[in-house]
Amino acid sequence: MSAFIHAQTGEQHFRSFRRYTRESMTRLTPAHSDLVDFRYLDSIGLMASLANALLMRQALPTAKQIRFWDRILVRSSRLTDTLLRYSLGKSALAVWRRRQLENIPNH
Repeated sequence: MSAFIHAQTGEQHFRSFRRYTRESMTRLTPAHSDLVDFRYLDSIGLMASLANALLMRQALPTAKQIRFWDRILVRSSRLTDTLLRYSLGKSALAVWRRRQLENIPNH
């Protein structure tokens, strides 16, 4: 599930900004499941998105910027995400575990 969705398709532009937290993901937990991990990813990408919007005043990144992002920034984020303990990022990752049926009431 993306914490920050920014996509371009032909002439159409789709932008959606959501901020997910551990608490909001807990509320979205499927029945008979437990949230076992939640973390943000792509911390450098988040900063690059903000810089793109605020400093360069571009609504959407160019194809060249996307290639740079994919080849350099995402790889760099692997290190910074770990150092930041996955507390900041452009994307959110949530992992749920389904409970065993014998642990579910009325089964």
